[in-house]
Amino acid sequence: MSRRSPGARIRCWLVAGAAGLLVVAAVPAVRDAWQVNQAGIVLNRAIVESGASIRAASARVATAPETGDEPVILATSGDYQLTPEAKALLERSLALMEDAADRGPHTASREVPIWRTYGAAARMLPSDHAFELLSRSRNAGRLDWYGQLWFGEVASATGRWSEAADAYRRVDVSNLLVYRAEAHIKAGEKELALRELTLAKMSLDALVDRERARLLLLDRTGNQPSAMTGMLTRPAERATTLYRIGHALLSLGLPSDARPILEEGLAAAETSSPGAGTEVNLRFDLAAALAATLPEGPPGTGDRAYSYYTAPGELDRLTGVIHIRALLHQALALDASARSYTRAGTILMTIGDERLGLSMLDRAIQADPRSPDAYIGLGDYYDRHLMGYVARTLYQHAAELMPDEPAIISALAVSTFKTSSHADALPLLERAAGMGTTNPYVFAFLGDCYSELGRTADAAGAWNKGLERFPDDPALKTRLDALPGATPPAQTGAGS
Repeated sequence: MSRRSPGARIRCWLVAGAAGLLVVAAVPAVRDAWQVNQAGIVLNRAIVESGASIRAASARVATAPETGDEPVILATSGDYQLTPEAKALLERSLALMEDAADRGPHTASREVPIWRTYGAAARMLPSDHAFELLSRSRNAGRLDWYGQLWFGEVASATGRWSEAADAYRRVDVSNLLVYRAEAHIKAGEKELALRELTLAKMSLDALVDRERARLLLLDRTGNQPSAMTGMLTRPAERATTLYRIGHALLSLGLPSDARPILEEGLAAAETSSPGAGTEVNLRFDLAAALAATLPEGPPGTGDRAYSYYTAPGELDRLTGVIHIRALLHQALALDASARSYTRAGTILMTIGDERLGLSMLDRAIQADPRSPDAYIGLGDYYDRHLMGYVARTLYQHAAELMPDEPAIISALAVSTFKTSSHADALPLLERAAGMGTTNPYVFAFLGDCYSELGRTADAAGAWNKGLERFPDDPALKTRLDALPGATPPAQTGAGS
């Protein structure tokens, strides 16, 4: 056996020492990577657990629709429900990341993935402590794009709206915010929805400013954007997002706030089409916003052709009416469906152009005889003009075509109560109350019928059932106040 020279042995020891040094140096990085990976795995398990809880709740509602219960929408947290199991998993993920962040070295390259994972978990389990940690990390430059997003989410969830707005301006999350606002609207949380919509508009405006600055920089340097950059830039999405924001504001009863946003969306759609559907909806919503904010016309004008008004002070209203008619004409040119004719007729009725509105509603029924909104619009017109019997006949015809349509059955029941015997109206009102009606007068008149028959407990039950669905309805409150000693029965007559 040959003996190695002293030089060879020294080289072997040097190589072994260098390898050992590399292993020792890599241990912290490996440990950090392992902890981030473990925290991510635990976070994923929490998301799966919370998502399964929502699906289970939805399945329970689907199998028992008669209870009237719906799955709780946690709009501030997204499409998940925080169960005790999910909460424990999130706390474990947060603890892993806090432990990793406490160790050195405190460098940006090391801490960015740690705080990114921490923020993702803190978004689902927000707290003041999590906000403070993310805020300090942000000030130290430890948050990347995703970290900024999670910081904004935690700030929003803890009610720190100015910090959330500042974070959302740095990242383009307008679609996420609009989605959450729509969930708030569905849950009846109007104030939170308005906040989310305001933040969404700020985020979108900041994105536009950044894009404008980028284009100005390209003009200075003479460089052209790459083909990939052009593929990733989709201006049409801006028009769609503006439409969603404006539509949400309109549904919140804020047409004055919705109008400039819808106008901006329509201008964006003219240069980069977001699709025919969005263009049609933009025009209809803008027409509805203009109609809701239209100045009052001069007295005594009645149902006249607005284009022939010559009264002093009518110019502003005339300009608005012309704009509305032009928008409706453009929308119908893009989509001549029964739904579009119904929307156009409803808006025309709002601005007092009843003759043209009636013709639009008639055309909607001709295009689709099973268009419930068109029948409702025509019936409302007849009711306003004291032609209740005509309205009832119209609803009877509609009910023959659509016997399972809640809006039609509710309208027929209310119209029958007003124009016929209450004995004829009672079965219709009971049927409408069991169909998920959106008309509070169904419960009001149903209770009236029970009261006339001496069924006081059933009357109180119907009115209480109505108040559960329409908590602020004055007609139901007034009727209940007239029965000071009445208490709702265990099972109301409304569901019979």
